[in-house]
Amino acid sequence: MYDIYDHGRMIADRVRGDAYARAIAATVRPDDIVVDLGTGTGIFAVLACGPAHDGSTRSNRPVSSRVAREIAAANRCLDRIEFRESDSRKIDLKEKANV
Repeated sequence: MYDIYDHGRMIADRVRGDAYARAIAATVRPDDIVVDLGTGTGIFAVLACGPAHDGSTRSNRPVSSRVAREIAAANRCLDRIEFRESDSRKIDLKEKANV
């Protein structure tokens, strides 16, 4: 499991982050439902919010979940991200995701 500092190092990795951002921009369309399993800081969920609604699913890690909510709020997309702290193998989604 990663801690918040590990997430910080991953976010600071421009090569990794830019590759994810390009992949998200090329893949996610306005009507897509996106699931971001293990969202961590939520930065990729925020990127997916540009053109789409994102149902973001989390494991039980409340520290990251709080940080992810703060990041989503700061980027004005908290209303389009649904954070859940649960086991991803047991999650029941309201809508079927396609990304």
